[in-house]
Amino acid sequence: MTTTSVKRHAQTPSLRVVDAVAAETDTDPTELTPLGTVIDADALDALVSSAGDLSVNFEYEGYRISIDSDDQLALEPLSEEI
Repeated sequence: MTTTSVKRHAQTPSLRVVDAVAAETDTDPTELTPLGTVIDADALDALVSSAGDLSVNFEYEGYRISIDSDDQLALEPLSEEI
């Protein structure tokens, strides 16, 4: 199992998710499925940017995404190739 953690502060949580998946898959972000078709990006940004201790988990582009209010982002592949 591979997990990648990324910590950035300059972008919204939704943009960080797209950029992290693009980097992990070596894909241009514009070639990925629009995040808004998988999750409400505005709601994600509002939740993660709000005060409090929370974590949001969802699947996107073959990864389980976990992003929390401490600005931590983790990507875990949904399946391992053998």
